[in-house]
Amino acid sequence: MEVKNNQYLTQPEIRKRLLGGELVEPITVTDASLASAGIVKAGTPLDANGEIANSGDAKGILLNDVYEVNPNGTILTAFGEVNKSVAESYCGITYTAALFSALSNVKFQ
Repeated sequence: MEVKNNQYLTQPEIRKRLLGGELVEPITVTDASLASAGIVKAGTPLDANGEIANSGDAKGILLNDVYEVNPNGTILTAFGEVNKSVAESYCGITYTAALFSALSNVKFQ
C-alpha cells in the first residue's frame, strides 16, 4: 500500500468583515504560474479568463488558495471588503490604482 502525504498550510482570511451580501463568482484559474508554482494564493486579482491581472482588466479577488490538482476557485467581484494589507502580503502582489478602479464595488481597507 502506497501512502502519499500532502501538506497544506492554512491561509489568512483576506476579507475584512463578512457582510453577507458579497457578490462572488466561480472561476477556473488558468494562469501559467499555477503550473509552475502549483498554487495561486488567496488575494490574487484575476481577470475573466482566470489569469492574474493587477490592472484594469481585473474581474475579482481570489478568496481561497487554488491548487494545480483542482484549479477551481471563487472570486469576490462586488459588495465586499478586502483587508488590503493581509491580502497583499499573502499573495505577494501590491495592488495598483487601476485595480482599484476596475473593482470599484469592492472596498479595500
